[in-house]
Amino acid sequence: MESTTLLEMLTRYRAGTVSAEEIAHQLQSQTMVQTSHTSIDTGRGARCGYPEVVFGQGKTVEAIAEIFQVLHARGDSCLATLVSQEKGEALLELFPEGCFNS
Repeated sequence: MESTTLLEMLTRYRAGTVSAEEIAHQLQSQTMVQTSHTSIDTGRGARCGYPEVVFGQGKTVEAIAEIFQVLHARGDSCLATLVSQEKGEALLELFPEGCFNS
């Protein structure tokens, strides 16, 4: 989030034109990215100290790849758990710089 945007939000809060709840909602929406398959919490690293982890079981290779693309584009680390050998190999073809542990 741009610092000017945050300052504008705080100025509006101080002026009483926006509530604390509205500010909280706006801040939360800044950390969520919606894809065709899921919502990605891109603010987890800043809040929790570790990045988003993808629960791979039940997701298609395409869904996991889409999430990885969003995270990678932001410069974030990517990790998927419970990924089958088949999915892991397919993901390595899409992300050759990655690694897969079965």
